[in-house]
Amino acid sequence: MVILLIINLGLTGYLLYKTVFFDHPVVSGEQARSSLEAHLRVHVETETNFLRAVDNALKSGRVLEAELILKSCLVHHPNSSRALEQYVNLLVMKTEKSSVDIEKLVALHEAEKAILRYVEIAGPKAVNRAMEDLERVRKKDEDIREKMDQKRQEEKEERVSEFEDLVKKLRTAEEETEIRDMLATACGIEEELLDEQPERELRERYNKAREEMDKLAARKGEEIRNKNLSEYNSAAVERLSEMLDDFNKNEKVYSKSAGDFAAVIKETIGTINTHYLSAEVLTYFNYVYGFVFSLVEDDVKYEITKVMTDTPKDVLKC
Repeated sequence: MVILLIINLGLTGYLLYKTVFFDHPVVSGEQARSSLEAHLRVHVETETNFLRAVDNALKSGRVLEAELILKSCLVHHPNSSRALEQYVNLLVMKTEKSSVDIEKLVALHEAEKAILRYVEIAGPKAVNRAMEDLERVRKKDEDIREKMDQKRQEEKEERVSEFEDLVKKLRTAEEETEIRDMLATACGIEEELLDEQPERELRERYNKAREEMDKLAARKGEEIRNKNLSEYNSAAVERLSEMLDDFNKNEKVYSKSAGDFAAVIKETIGTINTHYLSAEVLTYFNYVYGFVFSLVEDDVKYEITKVMTDTPKDVLKC
């Protein structure tokens, strides 16, 4: 009996221990989720704390941080006139310090959005004060855009003037390299002005200069071509003469040695492009080639014909 009493007391004590210290009530999924959200929820600072943090950031020169804090403050306290005023002033100041026009416009756009959001939430009493800020922001935006337009106009005028100067220089230019450089520069300016159409007066100046440029380019191109063709024909005559002199000195060897004479033909006249030859030079070419061709043996005729056919011909840039 004593043993059974001890066992019963032990079991009772164990069950009591489990119930008090370890057993917990069953919690539903919704209750657990609500508890977790409450635990993770970020504590929102008061308007005063936000503005104090902004003041500290500005005193330390952390302007971007101050801007972000003000933006956050307007999310949590959308009717805060003090936060809005500081935020707008900060963005306006940003435009004054920036040297990039697009950055300025973006900052002013952000300021305008903040003002309009504030008016929607704060109500009619806040409209008058907000409208002053809105007009100030929009006026600054308008001023920046006007300056951008003026700058673009000045750049277009500068490019048209540069184009007109090229026309003047091209009139007297003679060197091929110089002419090609001028025409390449003119093409670059034309592409730029194609994207940025000049205004009427400027466009008339540009069209007049471009018309003269086109005529000059055609004339100069023809002059360069004629000059290059003339030089090419002179060089061709020299090459033909050299080959003929060499053949006359070594006729006995060349007339029978296919390999030797074929190599001479390739090095001297093989690359001559007859399309570039004048009528007189072409006649001379046919005479020289026909003359040596008639004096060599058949196997030599075959070799030099193959060389003249297979050798790549000269190509002029003009």
